[in-house]
Amino acid sequence: RGSEWERDAHVEYLARSSDAALRIDGSVRIHGYYSRSRNKKSFRFYFPSMAASEHQPHNPFTWSSPAPERVVVFGARELTVSRDELFQNLYADAGGFAPANMPVFLYLNAEPWGIYFVRERIDEEFLQRRAGPGQYDLLDAQPGEPRVLAGDRVHWDHTLQFFTTRDLADSETFAKAAQLIDIDNFTAYWLYNIYAANFDWPHHNMNM
Repeated sequence: RGSEWERDAHVEYLARSSDAALRIDGSVRIHGYYSRSRNKKSFRFYFPSMAASEHQPHNPFTWSSPAPERVVVFGARELTVSRDELFQNLYADAGGFAPANMPVFLYLNAEPWGIYFVRERIDEEFLQRRAGPGQYDLLDAQPGEPRVLAGDRVHWDHTLQFFTTRDLADSETFAKAAQLIDIDNFTAYWLYNIYAANFDWPHHNMNM
C-alpha cells in the first residue's frame, strides 16, 4: 500500500485507429482495498499532466489539468461490462457528476491481463479540473469516521450536525438544508446507487 510500494512505470496506449502510440512515463501502485487480494489487480497510475495541445476528447490520459500531476485508475474487470461502469455512464448521461472511463485490453510486461477500465480518480486534481480552481474539502467514506483526503472535515461535521439535529419537515429548515447540499444531485446520486444494488456502498466507495 501507499507510496512505499510505488514503482516506475511506462505506459503505451494503442488506439483502435492507426494513430501513433501514446507513450507516458510515470509511476504505478496497487489500487483498492479488499480487491488487492485478488489475482487480477487494479492499478493507480501517476503521470505528468499534458499540455492542452495534446488533448483528445475520448482519451482521459490526454486531458490537461491545472495540477502538475494526474492520476488514473486501471480498474480490473472480467469479460463483460461491469455494473460500476454501466451506472457511471448512465448517471453522467443524466447530468450527474461522475468520472469518465474508457475500456482497454491491458498487457502488463507483455503478458495479457484482460479487460480493464481506465477511469479518472476522484481527488483534489479531479475537482479542480472538473469543477474549477480552488481549495476543496474531500473525504472518503470509511466504517466509523470518514478519512480526510484534502482540506479538513470542519464543514462536513457542521453539515452532519445540522441534518441530525433539525426537523426537515419544517420548510424554513429545509430551505437552509438546500444551502448546505445540492438536494437534486444528492437525491439522484442515492437513487442511482440504490437501483444499481451497489452493495459495497455507502460504507465504502463514497466521497464527500
